[in-house]
Amino acid sequence: MKIKILEGEFCIYKTKESPAIDKSIFCFIQEIDGFSIITFAYKGEYSPIFKAFYLDGLDDLNESGILYKVLKPLKENNISVLVISALNRDYIFIHKRDFNKAIKLMGMK
Repeated sequence: MKIKILEGEFCIYKTKESPAIDKSIFCFIQEIDGFSIITFAYKGEYSPIFKAFYLDGLDDLNESGILYKVLKPLKENNISVLVISALNRDYIFIHKRDFNKAIKLMGMK
């Protein structure tokens, strides 16, 4: 498993309407009461702005506790995260103001 920074800045919002899918959408989740959307924040002013890193190469779905181990330093420093899991990657979104501190805590810089 490798931890890598995901380039770009993101905004996260919820809507009741299904959005038009285009290249600005990074992640689209249908929920029971609407849609949660993570989009690249290059189309104007957004608040708050998020940055992200991801865990790459998560091939063993039977291994437990990976996220707990990786995110424990962030929890201990009161840094909130939003995690989106895919088949081989977990994406961790963090408020832009906390991102540099988070990557230092993760040993990435």
